[in-house]
Amino acid sequence: MKVYSNCENVRLVVAGKDYGYGKLQQKGVFTWDNVKYVGDNTEIQAIGESGDKEYTDSIVVNGPNNKDDVSVKYKSQVQDYGWQSGWQKDGSTSGTIGESKRLEAVRLELTSDVSDGEILYKSHVQDEGWQSKWKSDGQISGTVGI
Repeated sequence: MKVYSNCENVRLVVAGKDYGYGKLQQKGVFTWDNVKYVGDNTEIQAIGESGDKEYTDSIVVNGPNNKDDVSVKYKSQVQDYGWQSGWQKDGSTSGTIGESKRLEAVRLELTSDVSDGEILYKSHVQDEGWQSKWKSDGQISGTVGI
């Protein structure tokens, strides 16, 4: 598992199990060995520490990942750079590493022909909080041009 953070240390908690502090792979990238997806509705928390401050980010993974033909692609809007030129997919990095640039907006899409599936997402915006509306299937979530 990888977590991208500008904090000095990052601790990982998956489904209530504390995996401790990550190994600094390179500036802004922390890794843990032998941490795997454990099932639907799994909460993953990354707890970053800088000095005496603590920052917690968490996501909940919903839905089965049992179809080999299902893939997710995504694109990021990065502070000072705008939209990145290419789409990334299935765990590859989108955004920047170690540059202290905000990820301002994202677009996500399923890339396979799944008639009964969609991808839903929303963003947490600095100084505003969570956006109220869910976005889906390639819509822009976050802020652009602000």
